Amino acid sequence: MVGPLIEVPVLLALVHVALYFQQRFDWRGHTTGQLDGAGADERSSTEGD
Repeated sequence: MVGPLIEVPVLLALVHVALYFQQRFDWRGHTTGQLDGAGADERSSTEGD
């Protein structure tokens, strides 16, 4: 019963921290990772061994 009372304010605080750092640092030159499946081929070939 106490979980949501703690989790919700903590998650809201983390959102505010993330927004602060987004404004504080310049992220325009960086790209995010993409889920194009390139790494999945490498993992599937090693799992069979």
